[in-house]
Amino acid sequence: MKYILFLIIIIGIGHNLSAQVFLQLEKANQPKSKRIFTGDKILFTTKEYPDVWRKGKITEIFPERNIFLLEDNYYKPRDLYQLGYERKFFRQFGRRLMQFSAVWFVYGGLASITPDYNMSPSEAIIGGSIGVVGFLMSRIVGKRKVKLGGRNNLRILDIRF
Repeated sequence: MKYILFLIIIIGIGHNLSAQVFLQLEKANQPKSKRIFTGDKILFTTKEYPDVWRKGKITEIFPERNIFLLEDNYYKPRDLYQLGYERKFFRQFGRRLMQFSAVWFVYGGLASITPDYNMSPSEAIIGGSIGVVGFLMSRIVGKRKVKLGGRNNLRILDIRF
């Protein structure tokens, strides 16, 4: 009896979870897709203004009307021209490389205060190149822009039952 009551409560709570309604970015002939949930921030352009990039946080998704609400306005998935999103692994890994580079220079600078050690140019090049690679990884590789239409499709999915 406890298990049946527990199952009924879980199904009742699970019916209204917002994680079951999301935007899905699909690419033709690829089984994996990018899911964008309520609360996620997106970077986008509209078909009316394809050169103006805007940022917004998805506050609510209405699958019945096929619209979603950003902080300022309602949009349909077909109104968007391009979509940009972060690739979190590359952004975080790039930041960690920049932190490693900063620590490399701090420890090298502190060690250079002593008379027994001087930081060589090759060590400075190593620290600087790691910092540059981390910066480029977080800024260039860490962002992705996708042109919608054709092979890329954005749609609203509701998998509540």
